[in-house]
Amino acid sequence: MYADRVTDSMQRAIEETTRRRAMQEQFNRDNGITPESVKKEITNILDTVYEADYATVPMVAEPEEK
Repeated sequence: MYADRVTDSMQRAIEETTRRRAMQEQFNRDNGITPESVKKEITNILDTVYEADYATVPMVAEPEEK
């Protein structure tokens, strides 16, 4: 947060964040959890747009001539 001064509402938000962070860290210690970053492949968002736009049209047999 950027400001010339910390307002009361900003201070309450900071304190709540600190409180929740402390609770999470205690929970992690109690349960032997080591936080890890999410490792996910970076994909090109345009690929999914083009795939969603792609459709296969089924072939229909032509009628037989008599």
